[in-house]
Amino acid sequence: SKSAPIKAVLLDQSAVVCGIGNWVADEVLYMSRIHPATAASALSADQVKALRAAIVNVCKTACDANADSEQFPATWLFH
Repeated sequence: SKSAPIKAVLLDQSAVVCGIGNWVADEVLYMSRIHPATAASALSADQVKALRAAIVNVCKTACDANADSEQFPATWLFH
C-alpha cells in the first residue's frame, strides 16, 4: 500500500523495486534524508527524485565495490 511506511515499500519484494534489502533501504533513506516511517504516499516529487538518485548511487557503488563494505564511502552508514 502506498500509505505504508517508505521503508516497508522499499523492502516489499513484490512491489516497487525488487532487490532492495534492509541495509540498502537504510542507506538510501539516509542519503535521501527521508525518515523510514514516512508514508510513501506523503513523499514529494523532490523526495522521490532524491530517493531514486540514492538507489542508483548505492546500487552502482556497491556493485563497483563487489559489495565489500570496506570499500564503501566513509560517509555511508555501512562502511
